[in-house]
Amino acid sequence: MIRPDPEAGKLKSMALRLLAGISAATLSLIACSGNGTTTHSTSASTVERAAAAQTNPPGDIPDTQAFVSYASPAGYSVLFPDGWSRSQDPSAVSFTSDYDGEQVAMLHGQSAAVHIRAAFAAVRGLESKRILIHGTPVTLYTFTSTSRPNQVTGRSIRLENNSYVFSKGPRSAVLDLWAPQGADNVDQWRKISQSFRWR
Repeated sequence: MIRPDPEAGKLKSMALRLLAGISAATLSLIACSGNGTTTHSTSASTVERAAAAQTNPPGDIPDTQAFVSYASPAGYSVLFPDGWSRSQDPSAVSFTSDYDGEQVAMLHGQSAAVHIRAAFAAVRGLESKRILIHGTPVTLYTFTSTSRPNQVTGRSIRLENNSYVFSKGPRSAVLDLWAPQGADNVDQWRKISQSFRWR
């Protein structure tokens, strides 16, 4: 008759306990890995939703923006974004929204460069070139400036500016457009500048 070997029983018991420990550790690692993956996925999804919500960065005029025509007693017409605040004096009219703006001023013999430095603060990089709008020569000035302080925050920022000088006979007017530096308003500014008409 063969008798059980006590040492063999001990070895078998130790082997079973070792296998149980390895299985538990493996399950724990899988669970942790699953949790980590879920957390990462949720964070990425949250970031994507936050980025998608910023459809129009600060200073960008929306592509869906409606425009209204303004007819001046000075004898010209121009488009401006609907809903912008309007202010007027005998020689100029302006339309503004936060740090964005549009202004048309009659020059009355004043040079455009003098007008620009009087109308805007801390003008830098002032350059000019001749362009054609509807076949008519127009002088375009590009530069940067510092905004007026925000009425709520008191904060000033750097602006990008385009100024277009339109002349007809003895009359000259400058169309000023500005927005926060880095804003993308190429199409909207083109629409506004191409809408200017002498009457």
